[in-house]
Amino acid sequence: RLAALEARVQAAEARAEAAESRASQAEVKASAASEQAQVANNRSQKVDEKTAGAQGFEFHGYARSGLLVNGNGNGGRGGPYLTPAGSVGGAVGRLGNEDDTYMEANLLKTQTFEDGSWARYKLMLADGVETSNDWTASDSSLNTRQVFAEIGNLASFDGPFKNAVLWAGKRFDRDNFDIHW
Repeated sequence: RLAALEARVQAAEARAEAAESRASQAEVKASAASEQAQVANNRSQKVDEKTAGAQGFEFHGYARSGLLVNGNGNGGRGGPYLTPAGSVGGAVGRLGNEDDTYMEANLLKTQTFEDGSWARYKLMLADGVETSNDWTASDSSLNTRQVFAEIGNLASFDGPFKNAVLWAGKRFDRDNFDIHW
């Protein structure tokens, strides 16, 4: 029995030694991965620092269009109330059951000044039609969704206004709250 016990102890020691070796290798790999992540993070910070003071013009856009067809290949019925909840007045958001065409165009200009202050100007135009003929200008609802200017990091501001950002204009809120400042 003593020989069997000794064999079991030796086997346990061998397993422990192998586990220590694997743990050591994992630590080396984790350290290398951490160093690589730090290098990537430093690169990202350098890019952010370069773009944070970037001066320039940006354009962003969004568009969607829906097409509803019934079983006969004709125009189908759709809308946010065409759901199980619609029969009781519960409109549901976009589920692909709308036949409208909508687009947004965002124009943005950013400036950073020598004293560290910055300014940003934004214009957002939006248009939508609910007809299958989206080339019909009379059905268009082109509007200015938002137009505003903001300025921040002003050197003359200190105390409670040190990090204040001033803006003026019309802003778009995704939740469509009617908030006027």
